[in-house]
Amino acid sequence: MSNTVFNSGHFDLLYAAFVSAASAIAYRRRTPDGRIFRWTSIAFEAICAGFATLGLWFARAEQRRQLAEFDDQRLQDIGITRADAEAEIAKPFWR
Repeated sequence: MSNTVFNSGHFDLLYAAFVSAASAIAYRRRTPDGRIFRWTSIAFEAICAGFATLGLWFARAEQRRQLAEFDDQRLQDIGITRADAEAEIAKPFWR
């Protein structure tokens, strides 16, 4: 169990709630012929892309946190050295 306050599981729930709400909003914002208003579609896509990026960042941070806890034997089992692990752990979450 992770001891982080906000983990990727929480993010998945927030993302699902957002997509559900945004879909309902987009459904209401349609032209008379049934198409979604263009600005609503663009905004929805941009926000979804933002959430996907946040999810990737959370996943990277969690994976690097877990990698930091590996001992030398475990690192050897996955084929990386302590120096490789330290280099990966030192990267910012957005890279």
